[in-house]
Amino acid sequence: MVDARGRTSASIHFLLSDAEAEERRAAAVHRYSILDAALDDTFTQLVACAASIMSVPMAGIGVVDSTQIRFKARVGLEIRCVPRDAGLCAATIESHEPLIIPDTLSAPRARSNPLVAGPPAIRFYLGVPLRTPDGFNIATLFVMDRVPRTATPQQVESLQMLASVIMDHLELDLASKRSATQFSDAIAEKDRALTQAALMAREIDHRVMNSLQLVSGILNMQSQAQLDGETKDQLKQAAGRVAAIARVHQHIYLTEGIGQTKCRNYLQRVCKDLSPVLEARGRGAVNLTADDVTLPTARIVAIGLIINELVTNAIKYGQGQVSVDFRVTEDGYALTVGDEGPDQSSVHPPAKGRGFGMTVVFALVTQLHGSLNVVANANRAGKQYVVTFPQEADFPPSS
Repeated sequence: MVDARGRTSASIHFLLSDAEAEERRAAAVHRYSILDAALDDTFTQLVACAASIMSVPMAGIGVVDSTQIRFKARVGLEIRCVPRDAGLCAATIESHEPLIIPDTLSAPRARSNPLVAGPPAIRFYLGVPLRTPDGFNIATLFVMDRVPRTATPQQVESLQMLASVIMDHLELDLASKRSATQFSDAIAEKDRALTQAALMAREIDHRVMNSLQLVSGILNMQSQAQLDGETKDQLKQAAGRVAAIARVHQHIYLTEGIGQTKCRNYLQRVCKDLSPVLEARGRGAVNLTADDVTLPTARIVAIGLIINELVTNAIKYGQGQVSVDFRVTEDGYALTVGDEGPDQSSVHPPAKGRGFGMTVVFALVTQLHGSLNVVANANRAGKQYVVTFPQEADFPPSS
């Protein structure tokens, strides 16, 4: 950014005192309205991608205000905030470069962090600052593990790209809110305001989709490098999940509505994308049955991602036909994903610790204020994952 005197943002910040710079940074944090408001589900999906890229159990977005670090859109992390002075995210925003701590017990500043000294006892931290176009670091995209480890340059680069996507989304969301506010001031321009908001929402999904497709392509290319088998597999899995989120946004972009989406049409597109892998194994297409209802787009995105994880799991570990059923119930909605094998002995209560995919599913089910159960198929071998959630609920839950 260049001002009227031809100075860049960096040079302008250099002329400010520490107090003035922090005051302007705090103003930038409030500008995006992310301290108290819940972030939409897109951020949770991007945080889940960050955890997948690094194969770690914890990730999130840490927003740094004057006294606290508030964890938003978190995965695998129950705590919501820590004091700023003891937080690693505060150290991350002091630089424009990623902060990598391979072993927190070997870093004096990290040892005092409450997440290091107490539960969940983190030993590895990697944070990437979220920088505004005018040069202020307002938050961090971070990943954490309970054991010491390192990060490859490719993984760091991928996290930096995800941080750019998050910042783009915040910018577009801010622009959309400003546009809606301006148009709402004039009743005569109400229709124009709604049209503008819809176009902005489409642009958000389109740009996020393109950015995620780029990240997926880079991860796929990295998986072709001379790496060990486990690393290749992790990169391919990460690329697959990023691509799945991109497809979800593509389907939203193709729908006629923005705030509301027709469920059956949307799920048909999702299942059609997943069918080729199943057909290649001689098991036919994914069989879908769905009630023709309209749902808020925020909820249906989570439903699409749950289906992607559970169908992918059924293709990999199950047998026979894979079915997806979405129904309206007396209490809300029921989503069922089932396969035909190998047998009913494989039925067990779902557990978060069974893999990263199930961690993602649990996070999405929580956003829907729902529950997840596993039951045996009624008339044949195999099992069914059943997600139930209410018709009316705040979405996403408050952070």
